[in-house]
Amino acid sequence: MIVLLAICMEVSWLSAWATLGAAAMLGRPFALAEAAIALVGAVLVTRLSSGRGWLVLGVLALQAAGLLGAAALVLHALYFPAQPLMATGWLRDLFRADQPAQQWAILVVNVLWALGFWLSGVLLARRGQTYERLCARFDLGLAAFFALFLVRLVVAANGGAVNDPVSHLFMFPFVVAGLVAIGLARTAGDRRTAFLSGHRGAGIFLTFAAAALLFAATLTLVALPYLRAASQIGLTGLKAAGHAVSPLFIWILRHLFAPQTLRTDAGGARSGGGTPDVRGVIGWDGWWGELIEKLLGWALVGVVVLAGAAVIGVALFCLCRYLLSRTGRSRPEPRRRWLLRLRPWTSRRAAARSATDFYVRLLGWARRTGLPRAAAETASELGTRLQGRFPPLAAAIAGIVRAYNEEAYREVGPGPAGLAELGAAWRELRRVAHWPARLHAWWTASEEAGRSPLPAPHAWGTASRRNPLTHSSVGVKVT
Repeated sequence: MIVLLAICMEVSWLSAWATLGAAAMLGRPFALAEAAIALVGAVLVTRLSSGRGWLVLGVLALQAAGLLGAAALVLHALYFPAQPLMATGWLRDLFRADQPAQQWAILVVNVLWALGFWLSGVLLARRGQTYERLCARFDLGLAAFFALFLVRLVVAANGGAVNDPVSHLFMFPFVVAGLVAIGLARTAGDRRTAFLSGHRGAGIFLTFAAAALLFAATLTLVALPYLRAASQIGLTGLKAAGHAVSPLFIWILRHLFAPQTLRTDAGGARSGGGTPDVRGVIGWDGWWGELIEKLLGWALVGVVVLAGAAVIGVALFCLCRYLLSRTGRSRPEPRRRWLLRLRPWTSRRAAARSATDFYVRLLGWARRTGLPRAAAETASELGTRLQGRFPPLAAAIAGIVRAYNEEAYREVGPGPAGLAELGAAWRELRRVAHWPARLHAWWTASEEAGRSPLPAPHAWGTASRRNPLTHSSVGVKVT
């Protein structure tokens, strides 16, 4: 809601000035609906391309395409509204070369107005609609309307007249939308609000009524300038159609709908005094003076050319680097499913901080090797059984089991040096050179148990839920 009200504020004060300019230069209203569409389109395009990590070149291309479309929409509505928008004939008529300079100047001004509406939408989408910024934009809009009224007053005081009955009406939707937006931004927050005790029904009714009235008033005031402009166009068509009916009918309509439409002729250009023709020649006499002058001139030209080339080269380098860079990303990129599946194998385990952690790792190592700890088996018995199966790893297994017994029963930790030794023992257990012996032990244990080489799922799940401190687990009896 705040964004919509901020858009209404921007459209109001920009449309007021655009309407005044179109009435002064073209004698007809500005393309207000198309300009509002251009501003809203700029907001949507900027919101779409912001914070996605796109290339700057791609973002600029999207903005340029949107700007060209908005300019074409506004110019088509101003000059050739009866022709189809997708036709190219009106573009050739618009940019034909035999136009006078005044028409080219008016065309450039209208293109700048389309650019202004688009840039206003871009800036509105990029800045946050906070209380302070809304107040600043409200002050800017008030200053724009003050300058508009001042210009109209100056023109009227000098005897001029501009057929512009619409621009001043944009003041009302601007004030209503601005005050409502500022109020919403001021009261927005996470604080809970409640009605007074005993006034909940009346509060709900009054709140709904106030919201409905403000909404209806805002829509009416926003549509009022557009309706007034449409009435002016309709009046022109009605005058052309009713001219053949009766001159009296035209006279009545003119006094009812368009009073005081007198135009004053532009005053003659004032003759000003001529400027004196000042010509001076400074130089040296003789051929050596001319030679020095030429050398200094060529040296100055060379320095200027080199400096200009250096500036242009640096500017092109910076521009290319900026265009090929990426915009900031405000939202995290969704993870790929295959990355999530690979994460358990690619991520590192947490560092072991005690002998119990290394013993838990030893239990997992034994389970994956096909020699899980039995339900009533102690740590020392498990170590003895593993040492018998893997004689080369007897020292590493005995060190981990001994450190665990010291920590679990005597409450004596291994210390930093002991943790380093346990880490070396664990790395020795995980060496790739011992994988064939582990695979053979797993296969032998599977054949001895009288089951298939693949372990049952429950045998893998129950062993992981054992508590190594109490040596208790849920046993699985295999027959």
